[in-house]
Amino acid sequence: MDTVSRAVQPKDVFNILAKSILPALFASASCCIGGLGVGGRSRKSRHATQRALTRSVAGLFVISAAVSLLTYLGP
Repeated sequence: MDTVSRAVQPKDVFNILAKSILPALFASASCCIGGLGVGGRSRKSRHATQRALTRSVAGLFVISAAVSLLTYLGP
C-alpha cells in the first residue's frame, strides 16, 4: 500500500477522475438529447435509443483517449 501511494502522482488522480466523470456526463446528455428529440412518436424512439447508445460508446472511447493523451503526453 505504501509503494502504491508513493507511486501515484496528481496527474494520475486527475486522469482517474476525468475518465470517471466526463464519459458519464457525455453519455447521459447524449441519451437525454436523443430521447427528447423524438417527441411523442414512439416508433422512432427505438432508433433514437440505438443512435444515442452508439454515440455514447463512441464518445466514451474518444473522451478516454483524449484525457489520456492530454494527461500523459502533455507538458
